[in-house]
Amino acid sequence: MKNLQTRLLLLIIALVAGSAYIIATRPTRLGLDIQGGMRVVLHAEKDKLPKSIVWDSGKLQAVADIIHHRVDALGVAEPLVSVKSAEDQIIVELPGLTNREEARKSISSTARLEFRGVPELDNGTWTTRPAKAGGSGAEGTDYEEIINATTKMPISDAELEGRVFSKEPLLAGDKLKSNSRADIGTGKPVIHFEFQDDAKDIFKDYTRAHIGKRLAVFLDRKLITAPTVNDVIPGTGIIEGSFTAESAKALADQLNAGALPVPLTEEQVVNVEATLGKQAVKQTLMAGVVGLGLVLVFMLYWYKMPGVLASLALGLYTLFSLAIFKGALGYPITLTVPGIAGFILSIGMAVDANILIFERMKEERASGKTLMASIEVGFKRAFTAIADSNICTLITCFILYWFGTGQVKGFALTLAIGVAVSMFTAITCSRTFLLLVAGTPFGQNDKIYGLTGGLHPKLNVTKKTYTWFAISLAILVPGVIFWGMGGIKKSIEFTGGTEISVQFAASHTASQVQSALEAVGQKDARVQMAQDNRSFITTRKLDDTERNNVIASLRTKVGGFATETVTDVNKKKETRDIVGFSNVSGTISAELTRNAILAVFFASVMIILYLSFRFAIPNFMEGLKFGTCAVAALIHDVGVLWGGFAIFGYFLNWQIDSLFVTAMLTVIGFSVHDTIIIFDRIRENLKNKTKGETFDEVADRSIEQTFARSVRTSWTVVLTLLALLFAGGPVVRLFVTALLIGIVSGTYSSIFNATPLLALWKRKVGEAAVVTATAAAAARASVTPKPVAKPVAAPVATTPSGEEGESAAAARIRANAKKRPRRG
Repeated sequence: MKNLQTRLLLLIIALVAGSAYIIATRPTRLGLDIQGGMRVVLHAEKDKLPKSIVWDSGKLQAVADIIHHRVDALGVAEPLVSVKSAEDQIIVELPGLTNREEARKSISSTARLEFRGVPELDNGTWTTRPAKAGGSGAEGTDYEEIINATTKMPISDAELEGRVFSKEPLLAGDKLKSNSRADIGTGKPVIHFEFQDDAKDIFKDYTRAHIGKRLAVFLDRKLITAPTVNDVIPGTGIIEGSFTAESAKALADQLNAGALPVPLTEEQVVNVEATLGKQAVKQTLMAGVVGLGLVLVFMLYWYKMPGVLASLALGLYTLFSLAIFKGALGYPITLTVPGIAGFILSIGMAVDANILIFERMKEERASGKTLMASIEVGFKRAFTAIADSNICTLITCFILYWFGTGQVKGFALTLAIGVAVSMFTAITCSRTFLLLVAGTPFGQNDKIYGLTGGLHPKLNVTKKTYTWFAISLAILVPGVIFWGMGGIKKSIEFTGGTEISVQFAASHTASQVQSALEAVGQKDARVQMAQDNRSFITTRKLDDTERNNVIASLRTKVGGFATETVTDVNKKKETRDIVGFSNVSGTISAELTRNAILAVFFASVMIILYLSFRFAIPNFMEGLKFGTCAVAALIHDVGVLWGGFAIFGYFLNWQIDSLFVTAMLTVIGFSVHDTIIIFDRIRENLKNKTKGETFDEVADRSIEQTFARSVRTSWTVVLTLLALLFAGGPVVRLFVTALLIGIVSGTYSSIFNATPLLALWKRKVGEAAVVTATAAAAARASVTPKPVAKPVAAPVATTPSGEEGESAAAARIRANAKKRPRRG
């Protein structure tokens, strides 16, 4: 009891601390769609490139990818980066930042690091000295200058170009590994670096041959430091300079993201309003409250007092998660409207662990255990399924975060936080509450726990294996057909489109502009309102007729445009509307798509390996069957979702976008949950199976025992999704539809695909083993034995009656044996 009281005290302390942190700290970081942010337009100065480099749109996209990595390093979740190839421009949109100047510098600075041997520094002609504050690099950083030792004057740019930069550098920053880090603990910040394997030998050989000489380090042609080589350097080292903690970290992040191959200049920096109105946020939150209310009602109906305690644990889950989102762990999470929907959904999913525990309690109590013992054993035996399913999700999160950028990273981090917090609240909070209640006289009544009844239908799933497979095939094949017919339609986030820049004469709202666009068929357009009554509109690619229709609709349904006076080639002045058109790339780059596919592949491999070890009954190869079947069910769910949107795209013109990608990742993250619940029970039942019970019978029994868990864990999520679907507004509708398809498919595949596939595999392998053994026996039997020469019969004695008698020797042996006394 004392331990319970200690736990309760700790929970109260955590509750108070979390509440205080949420109230006292800065507001939650919100995305562009809720609070707006900053829009920066950068121009690539390709005329400053060496003549040997051929500039094309591919290099511009590479620059955009580097900027995307840099923005990720700033901790800005879900930035939008696109390119205008015709104008050599890159558009960067950042959610609200606390230090916009830092973001601007980090985005546009080239960050080209070069290691150069400068022997002239040693002959008494040149030396170095600190530059003026902020004069040679990032603001607040004192880099060094190369000066003439005689005149004490800085070396001219022309002399530097001729004597230093006209030569190829020893090595550049593109040869560094992406593991540079700033060390600020020494009081004088330094940057640790490591060269790639092919560059290590070059660096080692150079330093061996130039001991006692200077090696200069330049950043964007500004000298950082020029230390003397004292010994052979194996390929790792530190960069020292007049760094602040912030500038050292910024440079390390830039080096890891990569150097920009071309200088960039800012052409436009404006603040933009939220792309969605407050109404969208309000609708999403209200729908979430309704969904969660329904979940709590069903928990109370199914589990009585444990349902009440689970609701309290969910309250703590929500509190702790919000504190973490606000930065309690040092990393604030950006919340968008879809992110809020995902968070609400994660609360519904957090109920899963409680359902597993409560259902197991029912079984233990029904077996005759005491109430306290049922609670303890229920938690203990449910823990393996909870741990295995959540570890598989965390594996997925780790892989997605490792490979992902921007949105994928943000999703993976949010999902991992939700999984970790839900495990804590279910295992610690719910358990503490239950044991405290059970220790009171009121808590000794079985009726308040809903321990009676259960859902254990006789399905005989493994006996209808091919029926279930046929149903899955009937669902998957139409999706494949419509996919082949072009049913998958990509949004402008993938394909890019036309950006229309309009400056109105008066202030207008984004919804007014959106209505005018919808009137001419541009329902999927994205609208951003900026300063000076400007609006940036991104649509699918428009032809001349469509452009004219859009402008006419904006002018008549929204309002007149601002004008400007321009002078043409004939020096005539004329007044024009401030309207511009340009083609822009998608904000979901090919790199992001490729990395997401790689992440799914490696996550699947890791899940297979993990489950192979966890379900190695009796060996790893048998466990491999469990892991492979779980991932096969996962692939089935992805196929159903993809095929469903191919059908919707063909008939309803639905498009896949970044929200669809998020939904797909959510399905992948949670698909194996129900499968592991069933597999965990199979693992337990195999250890305690009755004599003569086949694997098929064990599998069917396990499905029946866990059927209620599988249905109820999915139902709580479906309730939340249905509320978001009907009351959450159009912003999250396709996202929620995708999740509904994935969750329902995941429940079906866990029961009717993964387990039957496992049983079929074991059955076929067993049959193959029997056939092999039978064939081997038949082969041995079919071999004709070689004739053996019969020994020549010795003469035998005959009895008087003519029968064969024993030989004399045999008769003597038998006679002597009869004479020996028997032992014992």
